[in-house]
Amino acid sequence: MIPTQEICIVTVDSASAHNLVVWEKPIVAGIDSFIVYREMGTNNYMPIGSVAYDSLSQFVDTANGINPNVTSYRYKVSILDTCGTESNLSYYHETMHLSTNQGIGGEVNLIWDEYEGFPIVYYYILRDSTSTGNWEVLDSVSSNNFIYTDLNPPVSGVNYVIEVLPPNTCTSTKAQDHNSTRSNRVIVNGGGAAPVTDFISSATQIVSGSSIDFSDESLNDPTTWSWNFYGATPSASTAQNPTNIIYNNVGLYDVRLIVGNANGIDTLIKANYIEVSSSGGAAPTSGFVASATQISEGSSINFLDQSQNNPTSWTWLFDGGNPAFSNDQLPTGIVYNAVGIYDVTLVTSNSSGIDTLIKEAYINVTASTLITENGVSNLSIYPNPTSDQITIDIKGYYGDVNVEVYDLQGRLLETTTNTKVSLKKHAKGIYVLKVSYGEITEEVRVVRE
Repeated sequence: MIPTQEICIVTVDSASAHNLVVWEKPIVAGIDSFIVYREMGTNNYMPIGSVAYDSLSQFVDTANGINPNVTSYRYKVSILDTCGTESNLSYYHETMHLSTNQGIGGEVNLIWDEYEGFPIVYYYILRDSTSTGNWEVLDSVSSNNFIYTDLNPPVSGVNYVIEVLPPNTCTSTKAQDHNSTRSNRVIVNGGGAAPVTDFISSATQIVSGSSIDFSDESLNDPTTWSWNFYGATPSASTAQNPTNIIYNNVGLYDVRLIVGNANGIDTLIKANYIEVSSSGGAAPTSGFVASATQISEGSSINFLDQSQNNPTSWTWLFDGGNPAFSNDQLPTGIVYNAVGIYDVTLVTSNSSGIDTLIKEAYINVTASTLITENGVSNLSIYPNPTSDQITIDIKGYYGDVNVEVYDLQGRLLETTTNTKVSLKKHAKGIYVLKVSYGEITEEVRVVRE
């Protein structure tokens, strides 16, 4: 079995232009080459290149669109032997991506992604105030910290990188040592400010097959633009004002814009910004009613769909109900076991779109009737629920009464002989009143609103 080749380090090159993947190759016979993989979608790794066994054991990712100044990247490697058999992929390593912004007092805020691949002790913040590659260690932070503020940056401008030291020296065979991994380099010029991202579109609701134009409205003079149009063609652009972005499939889609200038970068994601409906028909309009909206605990309710425009799917959410959700058009037997006030949500869809209706505080579940020892109750307690005082009325009895108030954990909160009891001093919730009169003791649950 071919052993798994692990990566020892990934880093951004000194020009902050490309990612570098490094491994220490075994000195054995039978290896043809090493294959390098990059993550393209969550846990989806695709081969991006190979390195012959007799070459330097490192790989520079020069693929078009891969920019360490925009985001971080994950890599894996494998071994291909001389028989054409490939090993398992290694554990991934992820580069660090550094971004900055300037505060109103001139301070520089640094934010970076964590390095993944080996244990981290410290992140070192490096600063170059001369733009000559003369890096100094400004400070260090522990491995669970990913932000730092330089309160006194040079007024003439400054460069920053984040550095991590691996637990062991990493040597790409043929004697090139890699003693640390670094993030991309961020240049913060004196004066000016990082951009603040914003944008608009020519439309946000369209039918499938239609196109949209986007306009950059970012502040502080950005000089670079990186757009992502999820679900569209093309799916990305570096133009300031992209045009003719086509959406062919029904759905809700995010749009992301990253802008940058010499003082930093900024990102804006507008979630569910573009709604694409079918070119035929109309999206549904959700509607429903319940067989009852005021019930006692333990009772059940049926629901009737009244949605318009012929939905083809239904998703119900019953807050406090059992079951808590359903995909039936007409759910029945939804049981509410606990006192309270609950929302009901219905999401309907068809080929033209989706719609959501939330009826807040729609179902009011009150306490059941009295809990008695002999099955016969002479008590009337009102009002229930109450925000303050309740009155205890015992039919046909005029003697002494003893009332004990308990919480649901069984703790005795108070005892009184009055038939008017104030719950105002207690928190909102459910309480149990044990009422004793003559030789009879009855219990009742009372809701304090």
